[in-house]
Amino acid sequence: MLATFAVRCHRLRAGQRVCLTGAPAALCAWDVASPVPLHRLTSSHTDDADEWRVTLRLPRAAFPLRYRFLLADASPGGRWTEPQERVVPPPDTLAGRPPAALLLHAGHLRFSAGAWRGAGLAVPVFSLRSEHSVGAGDFGDLLPLVDLAAAAGLRMVQLLPVNDTRCHGTWWDSYPYSCASTHALHPLYLRLQSVASLGGAVPPHIDAMIHDAQTRLEALPAVDYQQTLAAKIAVARACFDLHTAPGGPLASGGGAHRAAFDAFCDEQQAWLRCV
Repeated sequence: MLATFAVRCHRLRAGQRVCLTGAPAALCAWDVASPVPLHRLTSSHTDDADEWRVTLRLPRAAFPLRYRFLLADASPGGRWTEPQERVVPPPDTLAGRPPAALLLHAGHLRFSAGAWRGAGLAVPVFSLRSEHSVGAGDFGDLLPLVDLAAAAGLRMVQLLPVNDTRCHGTWWDSYPYSCASTHALHPLYLRLQSVASLGGAVPPHIDAMIHDAQTRLEALPAVDYQQTLAAKIAVARACFDLHTAPGGPLASGGGAHRAAFDAFCDEQQAWLRCV
């Protein structure tokens, strides 16, 4: 009887493979040093990408069949075996009459050896507040956040979506999971001081705009999406007009900044035309 053993297995290390061992001689008689190797399916389909299979001819006397999956690699002691046996009853009891073949699909293989584990922090960017905040946290706050997480022994930082959501021009746009673009980042999270200092020192009139917005918005008990976004767009527009004016860093012939700006617009034009 032909029996096909199949299992899906994620998170394998380089050089690791799925194998099989069991009671009958065809399954190496529980010899974990010489297990039966499974073969990884070559498929672009997501569901099949991590599937392993092997087909063996087993005598009917091998049933009830007892077997386990194991992971093997070339490193010393690099083997992990399932803690519990899998049991397949005699085929006659499965189908009423002996089938010509069996497909024994074990689903997903769950193993703990070498599994990565770590604690992390999930946070919305608007809640990261610092001395530079203007109504909401911004992208500049991510650097000290990562430093803080690393110092605390955390291994990951997860953010709520930061894509542009502007469609209605109202509070409705504050919902982070309704993005208008998969490429554009939300201007709510602009670090205004960095935008304003592109050409060097922050111009006095723009510095005054930032200071006034910061004083007004930071005094609010919570993030005011519409007011904060309006203030940041106003400062960003003033900065753009200043930087693209004759003699500015983004003016025609403005040097490295203008060259980088033109290169970005050229490379990203497919989505820039849509926003």
